[in-house]
Amino acid sequence: MTEFVGFEKFLFQEDADYLQQLLHQNGIEVELETPKSHFDAIVGHSRDNEYFIIKIPLQKFDTALRAIEKDLEEKGIPADYPLREMSRQELMDILAYPDKWSRFDSIGAKILLAEKGVEVSDTELKKMELEREQKITTERTISNPAYFLLIIISFLGWFFPIIGGLMIYCLKQTDREGKKVPFFSEQARTQGLILAGIGVLSTAGWYWLLS
Repeated sequence: MTEFVGFEKFLFQEDADYLQQLLHQNGIEVELETPKSHFDAIVGHSRDNEYFIIKIPLQKFDTALRAIEKDLEEKGIPADYPLREMSRQELMDILAYPDKWSRFDSIGAKILLAEKGVEVSDTELKKMELEREQKITTERTISNPAYFLLIIISFLGWFFPIIGGLMIYCLKQTDREGKKVPFFSEQARTQGLILAGIGVLSTAGWYWLLS
C-alpha cells in the first residue's frame, strides 16, 4: 500500500486546489487533508489543524518539485510577485530558510536568482535544506534545569523515566523531503538514553528493596 506523506500546506483552499490539479496533470496521486475542527463549549468551533495539506507518495517528491518549477518557468513569474522586489541576498535567504517559505516561493526565488545571473543547482538546494534541518534539530535540546529535574525523577524509578527517556531518543519527525528523521538533537537523544538507563536501574533497585 502506497504511503502518502505531507508535501505542502496552505491556508487557503484555492492554493491547495491549484497544486493538486498541477500534480494530477503530471501523473502524481494526491491526498488532500482538510482543516479539522471540533466544538468547544467555551469558544465554539475551534480548528485542530488550520491547513490544507497536500500529501503525495515519498518517491514522487522530486517529480512534484520539477512540475512546480516547470509550471513557474512556462507561465512566468508575475511582475507584481512580491519576491521580484527582493535583492539577491534576500532571495538566497529564502533558499537558506526553506521551512519559512512555500515550495512555490523557494522555486520562484531560484528562478529569479537565475534571472539575476545567480545559478543555484538542485544539489546546492538540497545541501542548504539539509544544513537548515540539521540546525533546527541541533537547537532542540533539553535545558540543564529540566534535565536535572528529570534525573531526580528517574531515581524514583518505575516506568515513567524509562518510557520518557526512550520517547526522547526515538521521537521522529518528517522533514521537507518526506523522510523520518530524529526530532531531538543528538545530545538530547543521548540524555534520553541516560534517563531510561537510570530508570531501569532505579526500578530494579526499588523492586529489590521493597521485596
